[in-house]
Amino acid sequence: MRASIYPLLAGIIAVAMLFYGNLPATTASDTSAEDGLNKDVLRHIVLFRFKEETTQEQIDAVLAQLRALQNHIEEVKAFEWGIENSGRNLNDGYTHGAIFTYDSKEDLETYLVHPVHVEAADFVREYVESTFIFDYWAQD
Repeated sequence: MRASIYPLLAGIIAVAMLFYGNLPATTASDTSAEDGLNKDVLRHIVLFRFKEETTQEQIDAVLAQLRALQNHIEEVKAFEWGIENSGRNLNDGYTHGAIFTYDSKEDLETYLVHPVHVEAADFVREYVESTFIFDYWAQD
């Protein structure tokens, strides 16, 4: 059963790469002369399989917790989420996904131990049966 997640994961990564495909491929040392910002981005994908008894109101509360992370943790550069809707039944029970974007591995590591993230993760665990996490550096 675990092997069935791989087609879903490949699809999510493909969509993320298409969505963000207009970002330039760079190395960690590349910066823009205009703004001095590093153009590499690290994506942190989290898929959620909710417990059977979790209500829509509780799912909404989980999504609100996730959405709020960007407002409280400066290392989160972008956030988006969505509901699986392919209709191909390849999602292995994972119904919701989120993508967080960071400028560096250090930013992701800071986020992971940030008290606001730890509190949100504890809240989410009450309603989630399992998560699947995949991190990657965005590339063209």
